[in-house]
Amino acid sequence: MISSTLSLNLGDLDPAMPGNSLAELVQEQNAVTAGTSPLLELPAPSATANVVLPIAVTTSGPNGYDLGTLAGPSPTFVANWSPVYQVVGNTLQLDTDSLEVTPFDWGELDAFSSLATDDFTSLLASAATFLTQVFDVGMFQDPLPLLKRGVDDLLEFPQLFTDLVASEPVSQLAGSPTARLNDLEAQLKAALDAAFEEIDSASSGGSGEAEPTSPFDGLSLSIIEEPGKAPVLRLDIPFNKTLLSESIPLNLDIPGVPSDLFQFGTEGTVSVTGGISMNLALGIDLNNHRPFLFDDGTFVSALLDVDGQDLRFEAGLGPLGVFIGSATQPGRVALDEDGLLVSSGDADGLGQSTAPASMSLVLLDGNGDNRHYFDELLTGDFDPQMKAALGVELPVFFPLEGQPLDASTPSLIVEITDLGDPAATTHTQVPDLGNIDFSQALDALLGGLDDLFRLLQDALDEGLFGKDLPLIGDKLQDASGFIDKLRQDLIDNLSGNPGSSGGSEGESPPKDVSFLQQAIFEAVGPGGLDWLQDQYSMDGSLTPDGLITPHDVRVLADGLDITNDLSLVTGNTESIEFDMRLGTDFFSVQEPFDLDLGVPALGLDISGQLDVTVGFSYDFSFGINKDEGPFFNVGDADELTVFFDVDIVNLETSAALALLNLEVAAMTPGELDYDARGNYLPSEFREMERSMLGNQQVINAFRGEFTVDMQDPSGEGTLTVGELGSALGLLDVDVAARATVHLNLLATLGGDTNFPSLAGELHLYWGFDTLDDFANATPEIEFRDIRLNMGELFSDLFGGALTEVQKVAQEVQPILDVLTEPIPVISDLAGSPVAL
Repeated sequence: MISSTLSLNLGDLDPAMPGNSLAELVQEQNAVTAGTSPLLELPAPSATANVVLPIAVTTSGPNGYDLGTLAGPSPTFVANWSPVYQVVGNTLQLDTDSLEVTPFDWGELDAFSSLATDDFTSLLASAATFLTQVFDVGMFQDPLPLLKRGVDDLLEFPQLFTDLVASEPVSQLAGSPTARLNDLEAQLKAALDAAFEEIDSASSGGSGEAEPTSPFDGLSLSIIEEPGKAPVLRLDIPFNKTLLSESIPLNLDIPGVPSDLFQFGTEGTVSVTGGISMNLALGIDLNNHRPFLFDDGTFVSALLDVDGQDLRFEAGLGPLGVFIGSATQPGRVALDEDGLLVSSGDADGLGQSTAPASMSLVLLDGNGDNRHYFDELLTGDFDPQMKAALGVELPVFFPLEGQPLDASTPSLIVEITDLGDPAATTHTQVPDLGNIDFSQALDALLGGLDDLFRLLQDALDEGLFGKDLPLIGDKLQDASGFIDKLRQDLIDNLSGNPGSSGGSEGESPPKDVSFLQQAIFEAVGPGGLDWLQDQYSMDGSLTPDGLITPHDVRVLADGLDITNDLSLVTGNTESIEFDMRLGTDFFSVQEPFDLDLGVPALGLDISGQLDVTVGFSYDFSFGINKDEGPFFNVGDADELTVFFDVDIVNLETSAALALLNLEVAAMTPGELDYDARGNYLPSEFREMERSMLGNQQVINAFRGEFTVDMQDPSGEGTLTVGELGSALGLLDVDVAARATVHLNLLATLGGDTNFPSLAGELHLYWGFDTLDDFANATPEIEFRDIRLNMGELFSDLFGGALTEVQKVAQEVQPILDVLTEPIPVISDLAGSPVAL
């Protein structure tokens, strides 16, 4: 409502006149405008305004939600304006200072005033962090039977979701000027679909076809009203997708089956299908924009199905090398919801597997508010749930494929009806090993012995043969493969396939003790590696007889020497052992070398020839028993010795030392006894120069040996496959080595003898008593007998005068000799020459 009043007063131009004419009024109007007219007087107008406008909110929110219900009771716009005008001088102006607008109450609708798309992208980032926290729970991390990999490792879903949130389609929503609340649900789903298609295409190399359905089908945005609380936005993000469908190597590290009893290979594969079924009920508190999760409607489930059919491979069962499965009786495994095995025709009554295994997590509503704010979320708020079972049926054959090891229990059976509680729900059946007869079959040695050798080789490579040594550098690595060579030749011969690299497809005959002794002899004896050493006689005595025969492969049954009567091995024999001594020179060659003395400050770079010999001696004893399987006997103090002898045989060359030309030559042993004047050196100098290693002199040479003592953690003197898992820690490696280099040096200016030159001796000494010494292989350095030769130019200039001086000096030389001769006894007590 607006009201206004306007007044006009007329004055008298001339009081003596009886009135005013119309012409006079018109004539005076200009004066009125100028404010000088006595005829017309215009008072200030009076005007007021009052505006009352009822407001109705008819806009719909997400999913058709009536936003009008949030606007409060009867929202109204009210404005009062009184007065509307004011007179300033002779002008009329609006009086804006008097306008009063009463703020109206939008009710709960006001909470949307500061909402932005950034709040939703931030909400998705919080969800990604939540999923990373979820999959850090043990249920998703623990390695699964048959795969030895966890669900998180297999599916990598938290990383996938994090990549989705960080993708360009989703990031573009933040701060979008065109985003509206009504359209946000569709825009979010479109962005997530586009991001997933990009990531899926990249992971499949661009060959993946578009999926007919979206993993985000069902995404919804809604407004939730709760009594006594401000309204909240709820964003439900589903994800339902198969993420893995491929064949994965089988790993039979099975709960309920002792790992020291079974050693399975990984020759078989299983079909693995896995995916995610999830809904995240995300919320934004509109009072403070604080993100949270609704307890109801939030769940994360990983689904997994593992199926293995037609399994056939070799394995170790206790001491045996056995066959798992055959063409007519293959092995089967399953990991799903019930663990029941698929069987052709279901003849065995085991039934068929149904739904995949599920590992799920829901939120616990501990305080009844149906909310978990992200900044208060703890792992104790999670309720992990597992529906998973395992079934394993592996027929075990020995000694031939198709021949059951145990007719009464022909298969290894494992049933775990609840993988969430394996201790209480595991049932196993294991074939009986009590009927093994070593007199008929020792095939069990092959698989276990192969593993023992491989582990030992790895340990030696890391702990011994990787060292850099003086003079020869990494030359020792050339000898590092002898264990692997021994393994290959032994396994080939024991398999009945000498000269092969892995045996043949056909069946080999059963291997009794006599067969194995002969096979070992042929592998390491004169016709094979030629490493077997003479230590036993053919008559059975433990003394060398000068011959290399199969009797040098000593055979022990239950600790007794039966080399001359192998028939003593019976079905009751518990342990068989083969003992021998191996040794050889790996190589003995003459090698050129560029000598780097390891002393950069000297600047010496010289070359020459080396005689290099590297060899080994190995007290080798291995066997098999019914309790431990294959083993190494490590009862000796030092089973393995690797020795090396390196001699400098030709070192006479030129080198550069700063601006000088340096001639270098190796000193002979005889030169080491005297100084440059021909004086016989005191004993302490001679002993140092003639470094000894045992009874060997080390002069211009590097000699030494590594000794390896194999330790047995159990203290029983045998080392098994299981104990060799940490083989490096079981090797006690000692070293005793010495190296010396003795050089005559002559430094000239450009090789010109007319100018003065310097001559002297350089002595370097290395000593190694531990492996740590090789890490800082810096020699002790000694320069001795440094001499200045004045050169031919000076000799020619002063030769005559010097000759006369020499004649005079000869007369007093006996006196000088007395004065300079070391005094006996006193010099010995002082530890150095003492003269008058």
